[in-house]
Amino acid sequence: AVVSTQSGHYGRGFVECLYTGELEGADRDNFRDINKLANVFQVSWLVDRCVGFFKEQISKVCGSEYNDILFLVEEARFVMTTLKSTTFLELVILKMETMKKERNSFVERYVMADFNNASKDQMNLVIKLMGRDVHVLVGFLTEHLVANKQCLHDNSRYLLENMDMLACYRKDRTVYNLLTTTMGEIDVISKEDFTMLLKLHQQLANPTAHVQPQPVLSAVSSMIPNLFTTFDYFHGLSFDELIEELSVSADVLNLYMFVDAVWLWLHENNGRLVKWETNELYRKIETAKRNRGWDKVLSAYVDSFDSRDVDTKQFINLMKKSTDLITEVDNYQLGIYCCMKTSVTKAVIENGGKFTVNLNGFSNSCGYLNCTKKGCSIILNVPPATKNDYELFDINLCTDPNEYYKQKSHFHQDLIFANKMHICIRRKVDRNWQNLPLSWCGKPQLDTTGAHWGWGIHGFCGETDNPAWEGQCVEWKHRAFSNTCDFNFMLVVMK
Repeated sequence: AVVSTQSGHYGRGFVECLYTGELEGADRDNFRDINKLANVFQVSWLVDRCVGFFKEQISKVCGSEYNDILFLVEEARFVMTTLKSTTFLELVILKMETMKKERNSFVERYVMADFNNASKDQMNLVIKLMGRDVHVLVGFLTEHLVANKQCLHDNSRYLLENMDMLACYRKDRTVYNLLTTTMGEIDVISKEDFTMLLKLHQQLANPTAHVQPQPVLSAVSSMIPNLFTTFDYFHGLSFDELIEELSVSADVLNLYMFVDAVWLWLHENNGRLVKWETNELYRKIETAKRNRGWDKVLSAYVDSFDSRDVDTKQFINLMKKSTDLITEVDNYQLGIYCCMKTSVTKAVIENGGKFTVNLNGFSNSCGYLNCTKKGCSIILNVPPATKNDYELFDINLCTDPNEYYKQKSHFHQDLIFANKMHICIRRKVDRNWQNLPLSWCGKPQLDTTGAHWGWGIHGFCGETDNPAWEGQCVEWKHRAFSNTCDFNFMLVVMK
């Protein structure tokens, strides 16, 4: 009755969910209140159903219909500001990465159409939505300034102070230069605005001192961050430029992602020999690790890298010589191997499921978790992909105690967090296991025949198959792996 009084009709919808045990009758009109009350009263099963409903709404968005995207964005903004959770926002960002043209059109209308009256919450949200494509948002701002040259509005100043202008400069110098030229033509500029402009130029003068802000990720989130990031931004860079970009990129959350990106760059540029300057490379990577507060990489991770080309071997040997970058044994990290055979790989992508990883068998788990009880485990939830919507595929950490109770196991929610996880593929060739990076490979996709799955540069097909990868991941050459190989995942858990 209290809930009904506070939230009226929508409160009654929440109560009906409690009675029926199902999320029935939910629509775009009442979803916000049901989701809010489910979170406020900590009804975990209903919270999960609400996330599922939101994912369904995301999967239905396939065009540029403004109102469809507006619903997703506004719900994500509400959850972020009111419930202090980024779960919905992370889902929206992943979807928008697959439809950038529609996203750009939406942002231009959502914020720029009435820019001076947009809220700070909206400003923060569009900055996160645009992600690495900050230069597009800078372009919108420049257009606004061209039409309003009298002075800088508060919202213009807010964007300039909170956008990653160094990333804009690196990605599109023409857009950046046009912005600074336009700002120089503003009729009235304050001392504070001049200081801000000077600060932007100072960042360009010393880019290695400027580390991009880390994305806001909830410690209790079940999402493994940046698992499906793409490598597009780093195409065409020289090796030195790559190392510089990785050192400051907000997309690089740990040293594992750094190493994965270098491996992929070396694979893409096979035959382009790198002039290895050992000491200088040491300094650059060690400085980046220190500035970003990253953990060392487990030796077992790089020891098993597929390193058939000369440059990859050089890089791995270089990394292993540094005790500041590589650790043989680390009681603050777990290297976990989750067994999934190739015949199951297709089933995992298409059917999903719940996969339990028993931690009791790992030698360094005692030092990390200090746990002697049986049933110490991690459960990974894998929503499947469909042939019509690859974006539905995901791998996330199960944090629901009820799921662990059902399997007579337990989970250390105070020590293991999704935002401290890293995953790669492992394949068995002859009697040896090789690690193959998943960072920067996006999400699995079918080839043009609809018969074979590919995951970034990794292709899953038989020895006599002829997959058609053309037109997908244009700048990558897929490697076709035989179905006779064993595959599993390596899961690293950092403290």
